Amino acid sequence: MLQRLLDDHARVQTQDFLHTLPRFEWADKAPAATGETGERDVGPYRLLRELGRGGMGSVWLARRSDGVLRREVALKLPHPGLTTGTFAERLARERDILAVLVHPTIARLYDAGVTPEGEAYLAIEYVQGEPVTAYCDAQASTVRARVGLLLQVLSAVQHAHQALVVHRDLKPSNILVTPQGEVRLLDFGIAKLMTEGAHMGMGDPARALALDREIEPLLDTADAAHAMDTPEVRTNMAINRMATWHPDEAVTLLRRALDDWERLAGPDTPGAVSIQRSLGVALYQNGQFEQAVRIFDDNAARAVRVMGQDSPTAKLCESYSVRALIMAGRVSDAQTMARRSLEGPPNPVSTQTTSRRDFENRLGLALIFNRNPNEAARLLELRAAEARQAGLDTGDDYGRLLHFLAGAQLAQGRLDEAAQSARQAEKIYDASALGHDMYVALAQLTQALAVARGGHAEPAQQLIAQAEEHLRKVTRPEHPIHLLVQVVRAEALRAAGKPAEAERLDSEARERLTATTGAVLPKPVPFIF
Repeated sequence: MLQRLLDDHARVQTQDFLHTLPRFEWADKAPAATGETGERDVGPYRLLRELGRGGMGSVWLARRSDGVLRREVALKLPHPGLTTGTFAERLARERDILAVLVHPTIARLYDAGVTPEGEAYLAIEYVQGEPVTAYCDAQASTVRARVGLLLQVLSAVQHAHQALVVHRDLKPSNILVTPQGEVRLLDFGIAKLMTEGAHMGMGDPARALALDREIEPLLDTADAAHAMDTPEVRTNMAINRMATWHPDEAVTLLRRALDDWERLAGPDTPGAVSIQRSLGVALYQNGQFEQAVRIFDDNAARAVRVMGQDSPTAKLCESYSVRALIMAGRVSDAQTMARRSLEGPPNPVSTQTTSRRDFENRLGLALIFNRNPNEAARLLELRAAEARQAGLDTGDDYGRLLHFLAGAQLAQGRLDEAAQSARQAEKIYDASALGHDMYVALAQLTQALAVARGGHAEPAQQLIAQAEEHLRKVTRPEHPIHLLVQVVRAEALRAAGKPAEAERLDSEARERLTATTGAVLPKPVPFIF
């Protein structure tokens, strides 16, 4: 479910001239340089001399060769022969960021483009100055003078934050001081537009989470021109929290995002529908099942008001409510919602946010818990065969399909097949980039149920221990998943010939689940999803 929330968001609006620029893309080979003294043309610019260089590119003093303007600029270029798009992407980001920053202490963007040969460039204000530390040393600056320079820097940083931009590379070499004592902040090449979300382009979830937490307080400083961006940023942050299994923080972020969006754009708008649906997912992930059901119920009604009864978005809202309805004991409603979401023509939303197979998986889940395991098994076995035939037998979608099939087989009493399907799901989840530990643990708990009901207590206990090890990595001790583990452990105790102890453990876990989350589990529980 979470994977389907990771949709692309619109890019921040820039000045009109930037919309006419070509995309930054590479030719097979960039033109060769003629030497460090320049004297070659790049687009409309004549290179004069090199000002500096880094790992992927260089900065040149340049002047327009077509005579349109006579001012000198700092021209950013890739190194000759560089064929990767990484530097072009960085230039594109810096272009977009500088376009929204207009401040006397931030070096201005003049131009950006791509030559006919495929060489990307960025023309920025040329600052004749020196790093702030060197300037202070050379001028023997007093404390008062140094503080004055710092205040100029803070003014630039505050302006960036109000435009939802974080520099991320503040250091003396990026803070120049002119002979007149004026500060210029440079190099937004690794800066982040907060609307991109910290998780975008970061391979380390922990780093992304840390950056999110640093950025979050800055959202309250956004100016009026960027106020509409803050709900989107908080939603991005919440998705990152869910991906790293911090659903409690995600709930807080999404409640604020929804409040802000409703205040700024109105409650019955597509944006409000999307944010509220994400809030339902976060509540479900946080084990707040009753609240999740209420949010999903309201979300489906809101989607109907905004988009219509048969709209793809309304059907998506109905489908997303299935899991929470099951955990709240409303299994008949869950089955109704799952069937209704599949009615009508193929869902256009499926190409962007979810697949039809996800809808069918949820129907199978509802059928299992509504004591229709035979129909569920037929549906899921057919879909699994179709997926294998089409070469779609990898990825989280297929893993969920096998996991739910294991649940249907378990409810049918096909214990060996259930254990095998759950093991296959575990292998697929093990390669997942999203939610690895949680999904692996759920598959292991389903295996443990199958093994325990087959009378094998010790292997079941081993699987439970493995699942707990995964769960400790991603959940708090008070998360309700640990009570579900107790329900599975009770099954292992029954297999070990300890029915009284099993019944006590099972009853305690179910009572606590109902009291703390509103969950109502059938007995015996079909499987753990």
